[in-house]
Amino acid sequence: MSEDYILSMRVQELERQVAFLMAELGLKDKYAGQAPTQPADDDVVALARSKGLIEAIKLYRQKHGVGLAEAKAAVEALLTAR
Repeated sequence: MSEDYILSMRVQELERQVAFLMAELGLKDKYAGQAPTQPADDDVVALARSKGLIEAIKLYRQKHGVGLAEAKAAVEALLTAR
């Protein structure tokens, strides 16, 4: 099995567990339809364009607490999306 498949299965299991907990705690209706919030990454994009990809990846890692590979992929995706 590929690492992507394993991670996908793990995320699905975690989503199922969160849904169960939200229902058990009576929070499901309170947060229905709300998109999860994510920190704005405009500063990451601006830094990538002004000082380069490496600095932007460092900032992204600090903000989101992710590893190097995930941060690099995310910053590259941000740059292509904007």
